Amino acid sequence: MTLNLGTVRPGSTILVPFHAFDSNDPSNSVIISGFTLADIGIYKALSMTERVSTSGIVLLETDGINIDGAIGIHGFSVDLSDNGTVEFYASGSHYYITVGPITIDGGTVEFIPALFNIGFPEAIINTTVASAVSDTQFILNDGPAEADVLIGCPILIQALAASVGVGIQIGYVVDYIVTTKEVFLAVDPGGGTIAQGDHVAIMMPVTGALDAARSRHDRVGTIGEPFSLQLSGTCASSLTDTTFVSDLPIEENDQYKGRTIMFRNDTATTALQGQATEILATTASSNLFTFKALTRAPGATDTFQII
Repeated sequence: MTLNLGTVRPGSTILVPFHAFDSNDPSNSVIISGFTLADIGIYKALSMTERVSTSGIVLLETDGINIDGAIGIHGFSVDLSDNGTVEFYASGSHYYITVGPITIDGGTVEFIPALFNIGFPEAIINTTVASAVSDTQFILNDGPAEADVLIGCPILIQALAASVGVGIQIGYVVDYIVTTKEVFLAVDPGGGTIAQGDHVAIMMPVTGALDAARSRHDRVGTIGEPFSLQLSGTCASSLTDTTFVSDLPIEENDQYKGRTIMFRNDTATTALQGQATEILATTASSNLFTFKALTRAPGATDTFQII
C-alpha cells in the first residue's frame, strides 16, 4: 500500500514507514534483508531520473529494519531541506519514492512506499524563484497566465535549503508581468537575499492589506495602514519630469502627498518601467500630481500605481 503524504511544507523531514508480510501468510509480519540507502530512490514529477544524492535520507534506528523491535515494521526519513542534488526539492513539484530491490520472505521485491508534493497547503500557487533581479523583483518558474492577477496577494518566500519555518520572508505583490512571470513587491521583506531556487507560496489577495510602503512598516509583526494595493491611473497631460495630470481622481489637495508613484513594468515609456518617485503634492481641482524629478517626462499613455 502506498502512503500519500499530501502537500508537505518546504524543508520538512518526512517519515516513510512500510511493513512486510509472509507471502504465504499475510497475517505474519517478517524481517527484510539487504536494505541500504542505495535501495531508496526519489523521483520528481514525470522525470524518470532518480535523485543523484542520498544525503538527507536516514534509515530509522540505524538500519531501517524492525523499528523499535517491531517485526515487519521498517522505514526511513527524508530531509527536504537537503540540497545535495541542487534544487531537486522544489515547491509546486510532485514526488514518488521507490524501495528495492530488497529481500522479503526469500523474494526480491520493489515497491512505492510514498507519494508527496512540496508546498504550503494554504497557498493558491506553489512555485520557486527562477531568477532574482533584487529582493523586490524576481521571476517565477510557474505563474498564472492572466496579467496582474497577483496584484494584492501576500507572498511567502522561504530560502531553498532552509528547514521548515526557517528563512521565511513575507511581502505583498504590487505588479505581475505575465509575459515573463515577473513579480514586484511593495517593499523589501528584509529577511534575507531572495535567490534562485527559493520556495514561493502565493496566498489569496487580502482586502485592506497592510500598506508597508506607506507606513514604512516593512517587517513581519508590525502594523501598517489599510489600503487598496490596486490604486492606479494613466498619465494624460501637463507632462514634465515633475508633474502630470492623470485620470485618477484626487478628492482633496495633498491627498496622496508622501506616497510613492511607481510606473508599471509594461508602461509605454521604457525608461520609466519600474521607476518610482515620491509625491510632493496633489491638486484636487485639476488632478495634478507634483513629485520629485523622474529621469524623463512620462507620455500620455504611461500607466502607474500609487503605493
